[in-house]
Amino acid sequence: AAVSIVTVVAEPLRGIALIADQADTIALLFVTFIVSVVSIVLGELIPKGLALANPDRIALTVSGPITLFAKIVSPLVAVLVALTKLISKPFGIDPTRTPELSAAEIRLIVEQGSQQGVLEAEEEQMISAVMSLSDSKLHEVMVPRIDIVAIDQEASFDDAVTLVLTEGHSRTPLYKESVDHIVGILYAKDLLRIIAAGGPRPRLRDIMRPALFVPESQAVDDLLNELQRRRVHMAIVLDEYGGTAGLVTIEDLLEEIVGEIQDEFDEEEPMKVIVREGEAILDGRADIDEMGELVDPALELEDDEEYDTVGGFVYHRIGRVPVVGDKVTVDPFTITVVKVIGRRVGKVRVTWDAGAVKPVAD
Repeated sequence: AAVSIVTVVAEPLRGIALIADQADTIALLFVTFIVSVVSIVLGELIPKGLALANPDRIALTVSGPITLFAKIVSPLVAVLVALTKLISKPFGIDPTRTPELSAAEIRLIVEQGSQQGVLEAEEEQMISAVMSLSDSKLHEVMVPRIDIVAIDQEASFDDAVTLVLTEGHSRTPLYKESVDHIVGILYAKDLLRIIAAGGPRPRLRDIMRPALFVPESQAVDDLLNELQRRRVHMAIVLDEYGGTAGLVTIEDLLEEIVGEIQDEFDEEEPMKVIVREGEAILDGRADIDEMGELVDPALELEDDEEYDTVGGFVYHRIGRVPVVGDKVTVDPFTITVVKVIGRRVGKVRVTWDAGAVKPVAD
């Protein structure tokens, strides 16, 4: 049929003197192009589009014929598979082995699924977050040492009850002499059980539970598996010298997947507030990149492995425990400490030349 079409197309071309000698070649190329386009459009693009638009209905419609066809040709397929194995065996190749998907390929599938509406945006974010857990380290998600709420093992039972009521934590680290020497975890439910029993008040170290200690270099997914295996909800993160670097809870790890989890004791405060053009208030825990984004999303400030936050940047620049009123500068910003919580930078005021750069609103 294709040869007949080529002959029909070539006939009028032979009447054109300029291309008469190449009439058959031109006709062949033209017919090949038309047949290819029609085959791709009718044989692939349109069926694929229909299947994507109505996947369930199309699948149910074609499943019967495909199953029947597979049964009919199964003897031939079995012969071909056996022959392929026989030929490939001397080369150490298993033709029936399914190639493994790489992480990049899975991420691409998830991204395409989101673009095509198969996955919701939140589902894509959670799947991507799960796949990134192995790349995240504990020092990125932990509560830093200076923010740890802990109690001395020599404190009284009533002091522990007061601390639990004040802070609202169900688990409190117990330390000996300093937070660098965590000896166990105090559970609020153990305190309540003793109060309900009405018996004598024991020493805190007599009712504490063992603490789980992990290095800050450990991957987030590894710790999540360990917490599930040990059936505990909190781990103490140690630095390279064996001191306390921070603590991490199972809630902190889950927030890496599902985002911030607020409970009745959490007071949600924005990390960044634009006061006016040329001025903003940032939480000390805000990522250092958020400060650069005030003027340009592409602006990269000084990069140092010793800090990830605005507070860490200020601490690094000053070289001591910051106090209210301390100032540091980094082009184009002037950073002023306006609130200190313990030894941590609580809030900073960031100012810049509003005439030279334009702030980016949240």
